[in-house]
Amino acid sequence: MAGELDWCSFLLSVGQMGSTLKAPSLRDRARELLDLIPSNQKILDKVGEFKDAGNFAELRASCLHFPPLDTLYHLEVLQSLLLPATYSPDDEQTRSFQLWFIESGGIRLLLKLLEDPDFMKDADTNTRKSTYHVTVRLLRLFLVSFGMAQDRKSG
Repeated sequence: MAGELDWCSFLLSVGQMGSTLKAPSLRDRARELLDLIPSNQKILDKVGEFKDAGNFAELRASCLHFPPLDTLYHLEVLQSLLLPATYSPDDEQTRSFQLWFIESGGIRLLLKLLEDPDFMKDADTNTRKSTYHVTVRLLRLFLVSFGMAQDRKSG
């Protein structure tokens, strides 16, 4: 199911419709289904293309110019790439992606999302909270890592 972009788009549309119609159960059920299936492979491939091409601007645009539920889903996919469930220190692909994200300005992007008053302004409360939660979780990962590295460096 996750390999079909149509299913992912359909569920995102249903969730957005639930948000627009103020039908929280419709929105929440669509999000729950999206959480149950693996990340959409076409979106994962697109993020990989951004990385391979060194095109961080398009990744940034995918966080800022989509409907709120799509933005949340894209941030969750990004989170799955930066914090995979089965991470091992020897996982070169994950470390390479994390390094690219940092060097390309990913931390600045996450901070900008939190600072931007227009970010998620059209979102319902639950979608906005979930989006900020994912954003803060990613920032915490990097800021704690940097803090620990600085502490080790100076101590």
